[in-house]
Amino acid sequence: MKFIRNLTVACLAGLLGLTILLTACDGETVLSGADPTTSSSSALTTLSTTELPQTDPVTTPVVTDPVTTEPTTTTAPITTTEVPDVTTAPPPQTEPAPEVCAHEYTESVEDATCTAEGKKIYTCSKCGDSYSEAIAKIAHNFADATCTAPKTCKSCGLTEGKASGHSHELTSTTDATCTAEGKKVYTCSACGDSYSENIAKIAHNFADATCTVPKTCKSCGLTEGKASGHSHELTSTTNATCTSEGKKTYTCSKCGDSYSEPIAKIAHNFADATCTTPKTCKSCGLTEGKAIGHSHKLTSTTNATCTAEGKKIYTCSKCGDAYTEPIAKIPHDYADATCAVPKTCKSCGKTDGIKKDCSYVQVESVPSTCSKRGYGRYTCSVCGNTYTEQYDKLPCTRLEWIVAYEATKSEDGREEYRCLDCNDLFDSRILYATGSEGLEYYLSNTTAYSVMGIGTCTDTEIVIPRYHNGKEVKYISYNAFYENSQIKSVKLPSSITIIYDYAFYGCTNLQKVEVANTRLSDISQIGIG
Repeated sequence: MKFIRNLTVACLAGLLGLTILLTACDGETVLSGADPTTSSSSALTTLSTTELPQTDPVTTPVVTDPVTTEPTTTTAPITTTEVPDVTTAPPPQTEPAPEVCAHEYTESVEDATCTAEGKKIYTCSKCGDSYSEAIAKIAHNFADATCTAPKTCKSCGLTEGKASGHSHELTSTTDATCTAEGKKVYTCSACGDSYSENIAKIAHNFADATCTVPKTCKSCGLTEGKASGHSHELTSTTNATCTSEGKKTYTCSKCGDSYSEPIAKIAHNFADATCTTPKTCKSCGLTEGKAIGHSHKLTSTTNATCTAEGKKIYTCSKCGDAYTEPIAKIPHDYADATCAVPKTCKSCGKTDGIKKDCSYVQVESVPSTCSKRGYGRYTCSVCGNTYTEQYDKLPCTRLEWIVAYEATKSEDGREEYRCLDCNDLFDSRILYATGSEGLEYYLSNTTAYSVMGIGTCTDTEIVIPRYHNGKEVKYISYNAFYENSQIKSVKLPSSITIIYDYAFYGCTNLQKVEVANTRLSDISQIGIG
């Protein structure tokens, strides 16, 4: 194809009188034009030829003579033809190099499986060129063997080995009865597969026959034979009254079944009529006829006062029934008011209004101090009534903290804020027990102390104080008294919240641990040892 393209260029050059240098497929020069220095009137262009490859003959177009109008074709070798004169020739032209693709590949993946390889395919997005890379097969993904199936690949179903087989155990038992068989169920602990075994029915459990029921199975109710029948005897008698019949009751001595016979009612027993009631049966209360009525007469009088009404009482001479009539209260009889008492009723003592004012005169005056309130006493010159007016105490000016009693190793002391003049108590505070002297402490979190160990203390009865250097003691540290064989007892304050591990481990002579004002269960953490 390249050879044909070069030949075509040569023919066109002949028409234009150009000098063209062409290269055949094997690199040899096959066509030359006229010398560009030759004049236009005498210049001729001669095409020198070389043998074309015999294995690939081609048909090439021949340059048409300017006079001849019909084109002809021939087979190589190429003949010589004249070229028209030209005064100047264009610069020689060269063929552009073939264009090379700058590939831009994109990747696609066909995943490998446990039965087939996968591959990665790379395709140029510009020219479509592609190539691929193989991806190795992946391993089988075996599911564990079950009771009935061997180990099996989850993807392709390939099996390996054998099934594990069932492991049946007795899981439930249904007891047999007298009407139905029981069964034992055996279940595989691995997969839940199960089978059952029957249990034979049991014999009937008959209860003895009764008066009305034959022998009967206690479980299923099956009967056998006949009932034994009743044996009735007279067991109770209810007497008849004027309102209801009586009865005789007969009861079976074997089962308690009973029946009764009626007894006819008796006559009424009437009591005589009274002022308010007619003739009435003493047993049932039935009445007959009418009441005879009252005969009331005045029997007593209670006079009225200024605080209570009076009354008149009328009583029936036949039955004692009575009724009353009220008598209105009389007015109060008041005495005049004085500076001692207001207006007062002479009969009942009721007061009305206010007393007259007393005429008081001060008869005594005692001034206040910082320890004692003073007072003034006043007396009425008319009635002799007296009252006392209290004065406020003077303020204390000399106050100091005084130790009431010192703290000891195990007991708290007390300090009091008192006036040195009057000894009045204004405040007090606890002087906390000092605890065993020489114990080793550590300020664990700037707010509380931890007992670290025995230190220089030689006590056998250890007392741990609630406070040390003004801060609470809350912890007993790890190994604080580890293997201390001298300690016989320990007294803990109520502030202790945590006893860490091995605090008293190996204290072989420790006999007692006392917790002040609390219980060991109130301590939030007690370590081992």
